[in-house]
Amino acid sequence: FQLADQWTDGAQADEYVAFLRRGFKLVYQDLMAQDRVQLPDRWVKELYGSKDAEAKDGAKAKDGKGAMPAVRGADVMAQIVLDKIAADRVHRGKSAESPATIAKMGKDGVAHNGVQHMSLYVLNWFKVTHGTGAVFKKHFKSFTKCLTGLIEDESSPLHDFALLFGQLCGCFSWSGRISAMPHEAAEFLILHLDGVQRLIESAREQGLKELGDLVEQVLNRELSV
Repeated sequence: FQLADQWTDGAQADEYVAFLRRGFKLVYQDLMAQDRVQLPDRWVKELYGSKDAEAKDGAKAKDGKGAMPAVRGADVMAQIVLDKIAADRVHRGKSAESPATIAKMGKDGVAHNGVQHMSLYVLNWFKVTHGTGAVFKKHFKSFTKCLTGLIEDESSPLHDFALLFGQLCGCFSWSGRISAMPHEAAEFLILHLDGVQRLIESAREQGLKELGDLVEQVLNRELSV
């Protein structure tokens, strides 16, 4: 606390954290501004065809124009996660392997048991919902702008959820400030989200609403950490 004693009015933890954040922002703000969130390669290829086009579009989108509203974007992310959990459950149920097996992902983004990489599943989800033409690109680009905006906005109450969703899909930054989650880790997390979701549903079906609510609160707290 010697540093805190010199540069803050007291030695309270909150005050010291605020001091560190201000210092970090002053030193690294310019670098962080250039360290944009990078989309998964298959998303970039689908939307832009090249990194250069994606970079130009990203520079234009810094003001958030064209982005899906944050609450709508969060609803879409939540629905995609729920749909993927259900789809993975079906694929694993058809496989001869244990339902808990995390299959190795193929180069095409599909494991031998039919489970899709999250980034591929998101693409296909939008194509099923909006088709494969201009309407799909419009909605998907709007969604990705919303996603990257929420990931960058640490003050948003939706930031933690968006960051986790982006990491599951493979979003990252070149500095390592944001790391893509390896496929095995992503599938492990989704697999256990499935299990926790079933526990919540089972508890509520049996009239144990308070238990279901408690499990959900603990899950949300752990994911935000």
